[in-house]
Amino acid sequence: MAALVVRLAEERAEATERAHEQYPFLPRRVLGVHLVDISLQEDDVLSQLARRRQRQQRYTSTAKDLNYTEKEMMRRAEELARNVRLVDAYRGNGNEYVRARNPFLMYEDRKCVPLSELPLAGDGVYQGMFRDYLTALEDAEANAPRIAELENALRSRADELALEVCEREAQLSHYSFLSAQNVPGWSDALLHDAEFQQLRERYDELS
Repeated sequence: MAALVVRLAEERAEATERAHEQYPFLPRRVLGVHLVDISLQEDDVLSQLARRRQRQQRYTSTAKDLNYTEKEMMRRAEELARNVRLVDAYRGNGNEYVRARNPFLMYEDRKCVPLSELPLAGDGVYQGMFRDYLTALEDAEANAPRIAELENALRSRADELALEVCEREAQLSHYSFLSAQNVPGWSDALLHDAEFQQLRERYDELS
């Protein structure tokens, strides 16, 4: 599963590179935001500008207009990047809230997944250990070894949940038709379903 995190990071870098190849006049990061995170293809304004740019590229007489269009696209990309940063700031507040309640998690993410996106509250295993942790804290000095043991176990469980989130995102990225599923635990169930694995292999062969 750890290899999954590496694979997702590589796919992210490749997606950024593809976006840069499509819009070479844009930097790979706009105001610190990766091109792949700006959702260039989904923005109507940017799409219209891109179509105008394609038309202008056909004629050398419109080189000046082409340059102007690219500057417009850069400004639009910056607007979108600012929106992404606002969302990230809001998410950061959520991460800080989770970390404040679970200080032993130490960072604002586990396995590159923001704490606010981990299903900690809905996970029975995590919540059971967390209740034991709170009980042990009532006499922190006497229960110091037990507290350390529980903190390690809680971090490990958070990492397991983070990898499940990564796997779900990877499946949704590769098999977009699964996005219609909204049943808790469906992703984990598919991972252990022999029939689905056979169908997935067949699908990969045909695609």
